[in-house]
Amino acid sequence: MRIFSLVGLSALAAACTWVEPKPEAAHISVVALNQVQHCERLGETTAKGVNKVGIFVRKDEKVVTELAALAKDSAYGMGGNRLVRESELQEDGSMTFGIYRCP
Repeated sequence: MRIFSLVGLSALAAACTWVEPKPEAAHISVVALNQVQHCERLGETTAKGVNKVGIFVRKDEKVVTELAALAKDSAYGMGGNRLVRESELQEDGSMTFGIYRCP
């Protein structure tokens, strides 16, 4: 019975979203590279999250959403208002984003 509880809890945790952006970073959006052509590039950030909980692999879209939330916090700290994905989701649960300030 205890094993079933642990398996159920792990499955539930694998489905959850763990990261929420800070309220002041909520206005920052993730856009395509062609949408920042007239913007100032401020730098980049690499966000890393949890892509596996126990034996369960989390869905890529949930992990990417969390990584974008972490990247938004970094962008806010640098004065940016747009993010562009610069890498695919890596095996270690990381992704790189470019940070831009657009008018």
